[in-house]
Amino acid sequence: MTIGEQIKTFRKKLGLTQKQLADKCEVAEITIRQYELGKRQPRMEQLQKVASALNVQTNDLLPWEDVPEIRDAVYASELEMLDIFYTDKHFNYSKAEQQKIKQEISNCISIGNKIEDIQERTEYYDKLIAKYSHEFLNHLIEPYAEDNVIAIAALIADYLALNNTARNKVAEYAEELTEIPRYTKKEE
Repeated sequence: MTIGEQIKTFRKKLGLTQKQLADKCEVAEITIRQYELGKRQPRMEQLQKVASALNVQTNDLLPWEDVPEIRDAVYASELEMLDIFYTDKHFNYSKAEQQKIKQEISNCISIGNKIEDIQERTEYYDKLIAKYSHEFLNHLIEPYAEDNVIAIAALIADYLALNNTARNKVAEYAEELTEIPRYTKKEE
């Protein structure tokens, strides 16, 4: 999809006319029309205004699949997000384990970025993200192997039933709670 097609798609999703979008962006209606028809490309600062008016990120308007550097970064970004997990204080990975995981992920990204077919690349990254997510979850639960983990399983099930907005709220709330000493486990 071209930038113009993306602008048109997001504009229509919001139920805006070209005139309304132009007013929000402080440009002439003909400018928006030319963007959408591909007769004119917006400069970066104008693209940022359009994205803001459409309540999207600038990257959402770019044809990133056609630009290898952006495409590679987008597909690898979720895998790179796993850095949060193995370095998080709750996971207790040693420095050596963290380095090993970091190297594995880096190698996987190198391999993934060489896959030309977009569908194959997507499947490759999805499988890796699932694999590492399960490994991190197992690592997190491992110290409780002797405990009854039904409450943990129920919490995970409830979390999985939520939409992304609710999941983000749960994660934010949980992070806030871990900062309050009376809600965290004391070392015994």
